[in-house]
Amino acid sequence: MNTTQQPDVLICGAGPVGLTLATQLIRHDVPFRIIDRSPARTDLSKALSLFPRSLELLQTGIDAHPFVHDGTPIEHAFFYASGRPLSRLPIRGADSPFGSGITLPQNRTEEILEDSLAAMGVSVERSMELETFDDLGDRVRCTLTGPDGSETIEPSWLIGCDGAHSAVRHGLGLEFPGSADDDRWLLADCILEGIDPDLTIGVCFHHEGLLAVFRIKGDRFRVTANLPSSDSRNDPTLEDIQEVLDRRGPNGWRAHDPTWLTEFRISERKVDSYRHGRCLLAGDAAHIHSPAGGQGMNTGMQDACNLAWKLALVQRGVATDALLDSYDEERSEIGRQLLANTGRMFKAATMRSRLASGLRNTVLRFAMKRTSVQNRFRDFLTELGLSYPPTSLGGGDHRDAGRGHGTAPGRRVPDIVMTSEHGADTLHDHLADPRLSLLLHIEAEDGLQQVATVENSIPRHWRSSIQVLKIMSDAPHPTGSFLHADAGDLQHRIGIPRGTFALVRPDGYMLLLGSAADPTPLLGWCNRYTPASRSN
Repeated sequence: MNTTQQPDVLICGAGPVGLTLATQLIRHDVPFRIIDRSPARTDLSKALSLFPRSLELLQTGIDAHPFVHDGTPIEHAFFYASGRPLSRLPIRGADSPFGSGITLPQNRTEEILEDSLAAMGVSVERSMELETFDDLGDRVRCTLTGPDGSETIEPSWLIGCDGAHSAVRHGLGLEFPGSADDDRWLLADCILEGIDPDLTIGVCFHHEGLLAVFRIKGDRFRVTANLPSSDSRNDPTLEDIQEVLDRRGPNGWRAHDPTWLTEFRISERKVDSYRHGRCLLAGDAAHIHSPAGGQGMNTGMQDACNLAWKLALVQRGVATDALLDSYDEERSEIGRQLLANTGRMFKAATMRSRLASGLRNTVLRFAMKRTSVQNRFRDFLTELGLSYPPTSLGGGDHRDAGRGHGTAPGRRVPDIVMTSEHGADTLHDHLADPRLSLLLHIEAEDGLQQVATVENSIPRHWRSSIQVLKIMSDAPHPTGSFLHADAGDLQHRIGIPRGTFALVRPDGYMLLLGSAADPTPLLGWCNRYTPASRSN
């Protein structure tokens, strides 16, 4: 038995969630090891969608543009009923530098993530399995087994990113409550002929069941369809896929050259809590659900981005570990909403009653013509509209956000153009800094006093963990450490008119808003999470 140098964090599982967490821990300078029981990265396409919110978060730790370069932009969704056109939904126009997202096979997503880690000197330890672990209160004793035998390490934290059959979840003895769908689902990755060249997503409703197609690259598509339950578990043939296409899709869709044919079953499950002492869960280890909306992998990756910055502040002793309770509060609620939303979508898409499905089709035909409905669907699909409700960490009333009234606490901060003496960039460029970001919208005449008032309110031990961005809108040529942005963008998109500030989390969500003349809320938030030993 060997005992190696102790990392701060052991990541169990090197799928998209574990790899994303690894890139974020590097961003926050937290030492870790990442292990996976598989001898090699998956060679299957699996999850296909990468939405702009995930790409924005990935960009804070690595260069996300290789994903975009290799992916197919998500631009149009086509809906059909019994083979006839029902509705066409444009998804373009999302308020993100990454558009409305891309389709990209999961194996390529993992490859880009793993290559990014390798470029930073980190490799996944493969054929390495977590055998046992024990939470000791101030660390977790873990026994690992790999090609060179077994070893014991004692990281401060154990993070289970190890999928639906999670060893960490099983080791914690957690229930995984939920339900399983009875239907048998067919899947094929193949060439499809006869498809509209603008179609990225195609959804075909039929009284026998659902048919959905997703463009992977060029003429290669993912095809999925549900059939009545069966005790047998046999992978479909190309003939099976073509039969479903003929019965449920538009005339002329022809499948050939499959690279993957399989069947799967759908379950919807979620643990009650994502945190258990020094052991935490993320991704499919914590929640699995219907693939409706394609948000499972993205949700897990965003779990990782939520967790990383909180874990870093706690591990450095800047914040109490009560900060990690907000990870469970926030992401568990997102998981609950995801299960509810995808469950409703799944039931609506797979209903077999002719009367109910006819009503659904009529509503969809007219609703999708409304711009407001299109925008809501796009915000849901892209995850740019995702927001955190009030929790111990913060959050607030979201009703006016996105309607010209700024960004409420708990919502994603939009990107705006900013300039410095070095030229133009964007707010998101600055928010890629691993620290919390304090945005101060000041007036040129008395701005220095406002800056001093707010900066002096930050407790001393928090100052290295908060960057201060001093922004003016009434000075056309910023100098020194000052930035410039449009006053309308600052007030109506961000929510900070002159003389106010915003504290933004490292994952790009609004934390709190306040007046530069009275920064008491900022002091109060810092004090809430300040360890007793570091109180001023």
